Amino acid sequence: MRPCMKREGLLTRFLVFCSGSSPDLLRQCPSSEWIKHTGVGMTVLLTSVLAMVSSAIALQSVFGTPWVSLPFSLLWAVLIFNLDRYIVSSFRKQGSPLREFRQALPRLLLAVGIALVVAKPLEMEVFRTEIRQVLADRLEERLAGLERTHADRMAGIEAKAAGARRLLEKAGARRDRYYREYICECDGTCGTGIRGRGTECRTKELSYEASAREYAVERQRFDAETALLARERSEQTRIHDQARRRVRDAFSSGFLARLNALNSLGTMASYAISLLLLLVEFSPVLAKLLGSEGPYDNLLRMSENEYRHHYMRSVYEQNLDMQLRRKRQPRTKPPSSEAPTADSVADTRMKYAELRRKLHTRLKND
Repeated sequence: MRPCMKREGLLTRFLVFCSGSSPDLLRQCPSSEWIKHTGVGMTVLLTSVLAMVSSAIALQSVFGTPWVSLPFSLLWAVLIFNLDRYIVSSFRKQGSPLREFRQALPRLLLAVGIALVVAKPLEMEVFRTEIRQVLADRLEERLAGLERTHADRMAGIEAKAAGARRLLEKAGARRDRYYREYICECDGTCGTGIRGRGTECRTKELSYEASAREYAVERQRFDAETALLARERSEQTRIHDQARRRVRDAFSSGFLARLNALNSLGTMASYAISLLLLLVEFSPVLAKLLGSEGPYDNLLRMSENEYRHHYMRSVYEQNLDMQLRRKRQPRTKPPSSEAPTADSVADTRMKYAELRRKLHTRLKND
């Protein structure tokens, strides 16, 4: 058959390589087949490029340096390229839509997995601002929890200080009251009304002195408790500051945290990006599945059937040659049941004829 495609550019040959098609068979096909297979190859190539960009974004957020993320992203792109190329090249048109769909179903499921893996890092890059806002809100929420805990502890300390201050104020008020009663009694302006240091004045004086001693003791207790509460207040402030630093230092904004933040957004645009990449990943298989059977498919089937026919003939000739050698080889005690006879040779030929008939029937049906 005379080739219809006489000139092949370097880009064309590369895209045909990406599609997993045979250039030798395409040279016997019309130009439309070249266009179809180069389009499939371009889809496979663009999918691997998207995979490289997606993995580079994801690895950059993990390692933080392009010198580490770039080699791994290239490796991931080569892996996706090889998988897509295998998916496309291993698909065969069989003339039955149901059988072709069953053949394509595992490849479609594999394409779904690849598309979902490729889509997530791209979604995180598209919604980078929203993800940062979610992470900032989570950090502020944790810090607010620390502030509430610190405020509760400080409120307890202030309550203790206020209780000690009330006790001191009560002792001071009692001392001042006894002092006023003592002075008033001694001046004769209240109480018995007798001026001078009489019995009642002396009694009032003793009460005042006792309340003054109680106030002094209460004052010492208040000063000691105030100093202790001041140290406790300073310790709680130090613990709170350390907790804030630990929360800020330990707060993760890596790949997993960003992925969780992306899932918490729940926006439909995220699903739209996944659907778009899913369609891109499906497109090579769908092109094979929905496309009509072309000259390349016929030539490929003929080539494979020719190989099967040649293989079966080689096996038959080898078996026949082995039987003839066994027949010519002299034996001291040839077992009658194993000696090759004309009937066995004829039976082998009949089996070969039956195989040829089945193969021809299959070729005719294809």
